[in-house]
Amino acid sequence: MALMLAAGAAQAQEAGDMFSFSGFGTIGAVHSNSDRGDFVSTLYQPSGAGVSRSWDINTDTKAGAQLSARFNDQWSAVVQVVSMSRSDNTFTPRLEWANVQYAITPDFKVRVGRTALAMFMASDTRLVGYANTWLRPPVEAYNDTPMTNLDGVDISYRMRFGGVTNTLQVFTGVSDLSVVDGAGKELNTNHIR
Repeated sequence: MALMLAAGAAQAQEAGDMFSFSGFGTIGAVHSNSDRGDFVSTLYQPSGAGVSRSWDINTDTKAGAQLSARFNDQWSAVVQVVSMSRSDNTFTPRLEWANVQYAITPDFKVRVGRTALAMFMASDTRLVGYANTWLRPPVEAYNDTPMTNLDGVDISYRMRFGGVTNTLQVFTGVSDLSVVDGAGKELNTNHIR
């Protein structure tokens, strides 16, 4: 049995017309009385609630801050830092996004740098708990791809068909994620290209 309690918050401040700052956070506690294993939210968490301990706050607790800049109608940039449980059981902050975007047209855009890995419909808000209808992204789908960002280039084109809007996105780059066992030993590093 697992129980999840979570709360989220966001704040935005405008610093002139060019910069905006926002933040998000979730405090979550998971309880499990299982004696067969631990409940974790990703494959890369070495332990959780269950056999290791009955209550765990590492599974869902996270905090993030984002600075966005809009230089003109074509150029913008974003930097996002997120602190959440890592594979070594620390909350070391990580640079989640750091990219520059050029809008060739309002519907045709190119981004270079570290971007959200566009594997799911909720990729841009995957870590922002209050922006989603679930307590955590469905582990059945999202556990298969625990990597959340990509260092590279992506191109997106938005098309409108009547009342429907579709976005075609093509990306290339690399994503690294180290896997650490319970003793702190690095097992391997995963890459996608």
